[in-house]
Amino acid sequence: MDPIDISYYPKIYSIFQLVSVPTTFVNLLGLYVIWFGTPKRIGNYKNYMCYLQINAILYDLILVYLIFPICAIPAGGCFSMGVLPKFGITAWVQMSLGFGIMTSFLAAIAIAFFSRQQAILDEGHRLKFSKRTGKLICILIALHPLYYVVPAGLCILMLNDEQQAHAYHYVTHPIVKNFISQPSYYALEAKMRFITVPAATIYNSVVFYGFIYLIVPSYLQIQSFKVATTSRKTLKMQRRWLNSLLVQTATFYFIYMFPAFWYAIIYYYGWYYLAAYSIWLTILSCSHGIASTIVLFIFYGSYRKFLYQWILQITVAIRGRDQERTSSIFVVQPSRVVLEMNLRVTREK
Repeated sequence: MDPIDISYYPKIYSIFQLVSVPTTFVNLLGLYVIWFGTPKRIGNYKNYMCYLQINAILYDLILVYLIFPICAIPAGGCFSMGVLPKFGITAWVQMSLGFGIMTSFLAAIAIAFFSRQQAILDEGHRLKFSKRTGKLICILIALHPLYYVVPAGLCILMLNDEQQAHAYHYVTHPIVKNFISQPSYYALEAKMRFITVPAATIYNSVVFYGFIYLIVPSYLQIQSFKVATTSRKTLKMQRRWLNSLLVQTATFYFIYMFPAFWYAIIYYYGWYYLAAYSIWLTILSCSHGIASTIVLFIFYGSYRKFLYQWILQITVAIRGRDQERTSSIFVVQPSRVVLEMNLRVTREK
């Protein structure tokens, strides 16, 4: 089988960079909507949503412009098309940065879920924590990329023989030869799978059961008789915000898991020709932020209403200016005509 042609990748990447400019402004608009459109009755939940949106913005900016990693499966390596390789930043630093911002984005979603759970649970519930303990848990979740991703990156750097792996990949996987020949390509030895695969499995398992711990008690609390004293309006509001956050989480996992399943199919079934679409999977993976913002505008009723009113105000303001200009034309022009006629009469006299 002939090597996969990736000569068109730079053109697609350039187009995607241009498309990412307006999406960045959309993400910033999402931050504006959260800051000014969050209802006051939600309390400090606005801070958690802002933290989530800031992570979404940074996620898109870092992966699109700084890294933009392209995986070479089944070789077990990747290369970067972003800006960092041009400044001599090593591949393992880019890899650690990429996984760091991804896990930070995931941590922001978990923190938002945790704050919703604590707002829903009764004071006597066994999973209800004090405010001080809750803040400590949020800090630990937010900082977990530092004590998980960074040590994992250092471990890979120390144990992996990149030069030997690079030569091995070039010989054993000629179909992705054009991937491997890239200057920013970083190769992992086969033995590193015994470290990376268990570490990723443990992490994903902890994340999965962690979200079950956050989601299930919240919905059970809403459906239980323990909240019978709570007004229906409050329950409806809590359920609506929780459902919206669940959709946002599901969107993140779909964008995260789809490329993972794609690469798994390439590796286990030997459909190596599917590696030609790797750039499209990277584009999908780099769209977490804008996808999160779109979910924000569609599924969060408060933000959707605020955005609609904001657009309506801008539209009315623009139309008002146009009407003022039109009226000034009809008012000013006749006055000029009358003035010219008076001057003519004066001259004739």
